[in-house]
Amino acid sequence: MKKFFGVLIACLSAFVLIACNDTLAPNTTTQDNDSELEALAGSEINISFWHIWGASKSAVLDSMISEFEQMMLDKYEITVNITSTSQSDYSTLLSKTNQAIAAGDKDSMPTMVIGYPDHFAQYLKSKAVISLDSYINSSSSAISVDLDDYVASYIAENNQFGGVTYSLPLSKSAEFMMYNKSITDACGITIPYNTAITWDTIKSYSSTLFAYTGNGAEIQYLVNYDSPANLFINFARQLNAKYTTTDGELLCTNSTTVTMLTLIENYISNKYLSVPINYSDGASYGSDYFKQQKMVFTIGSTAGYSYNMVGSVSGGESGVLDPENGITYDFNVGFALVPQFTTGVDGQAATDSVVQQGPNVCILDSGTSDEKLMAWMFIKYMTYQDQYAPSADDANAEGFVEGNNNSARFAISTGYFPVTNTAYASTLYSQYINLAIEYYQNNYSMDGFTDAEKAKLNSGYPQIAYVGYMQTASYQYDPAFAATSTLLGSAKIREEAENCINKVAKNTSTDAATALADMLAACTLG
Repeated sequence: MKKFFGVLIACLSAFVLIACNDTLAPNTTTQDNDSELEALAGSEINISFWHIWGASKSAVLDSMISEFEQMMLDKYEITVNITSTSQSDYSTLLSKTNQAIAAGDKDSMPTMVIGYPDHFAQYLKSKAVISLDSYINSSSSAISVDLDDYVASYIAENNQFGGVTYSLPLSKSAEFMMYNKSITDACGITIPYNTAITWDTIKSYSSTLFAYTGNGAEIQYLVNYDSPANLFINFARQLNAKYTTTDGELLCTNSTTVTMLTLIENYISNKYLSVPINYSDGASYGSDYFKQQKMVFTIGSTAGYSYNMVGSVSGGESGVLDPENGITYDFNVGFALVPQFTTGVDGQAATDSVVQQGPNVCILDSGTSDEKLMAWMFIKYMTYQDQYAPSADDANAEGFVEGNNNSARFAISTGYFPVTNTAYASTLYSQYINLAIEYYQNNYSMDGFTDAEKAKLNSGYPQIAYVGYMQTASYQYDPAFAATSTLLGSAKIREEAENCINKVAKNTSTDAATALADMLAACTLG
């Protein structure tokens, strides 16, 4: 079966910000002006890397660490030892990093650490993060990178602190929508795979979908939204109600925000929308309810899509969700873009918005300049270069496997998205997006696909990759700032936004205006 249908990832339109210009290809060979690295020949340099990844993601990371260490030894005679340590979760990672910074003991601080802009804002306040601009713009082509090759919205997120690049994107994800395709098909509803439907369209399906009882479905809600904080923030953006600024200014303080919250309250009371607090089991996510067919749509992170997968994408494979009670599930899963509004609460045209997620990576002001340089070189290797595998049959003269882009490799192995345009356009990654395109254009049928291709489609990742590429132009990031004497930091304001949505969702005596007033009071200090 022919695998290319005209929309090739190697030459995408500017709409999705993916380049088809050969000048954006990352440097993968040792080039001129690399005297700074050559001067370190014979050195042994130790760096530490803190993250939160579990065994499977750490295994991918460890393989890249081994490749990088070998590359530096082969090309520059530098012995680099990277100690990779998982801190279990973001809260623990943030706490331990702040503790190390506060102690003032640079030996206890990691050389490099992943995190969100909220985290980096705190590190910046302590003057513990270094600028990466000198490396990015180095006269040495062995050190520098072309910042224009990184996905534009990711760089905007990392440049929000006065235009200085303190971090680079590493493992990005986004919100998206999954749906029970067996139910929508049975009800004669078609969800497009390449454009976002509107919230009004979802509402128009309510009477049909709530009446559906086939295949053991007991539909209680139309749409689950996993993150109440993201619900607040994304609706504020889409509906022009606004949220915060990078300067630490609260914008969600007026009647437009109350109107937005009232709309959310209405959606929840009519069962168009739900958040985990609505579920009797005290769930943190809606995945179990989705698999139990108690809602038709679910919005969450692409990084956690596998928790919503049941059976297979096409054809289905029976599974058991609750063996004790004999609850089984067997339905096809569809993938779609995040729904949008057409008109904002201000009466103006709504704003397309999709929550951009996933951690970035920074270098802390700890250790020597040589250690910081090696940390940078590893960031460049992971995010910008091709795989170094000199023993591979398809390796070039410099030992790199051209097209086997590291950002694409990491994305495919972990369920994240690539961070550069070149990675998206690489042979390795484009095959996943082209596979999804072919599947859709084949009317969601796997006829003619090989067993290996079916396995990829059944995993859902090609469809996730396609959704990610289709949503690129709509990605927006959360403004990040540290606490001041009068206002909580952005991370804590997110928590209060979640509390606000949960109060509205509980459908108690707390109305939208009161819930917002409580949020603003909690965010304001002094």
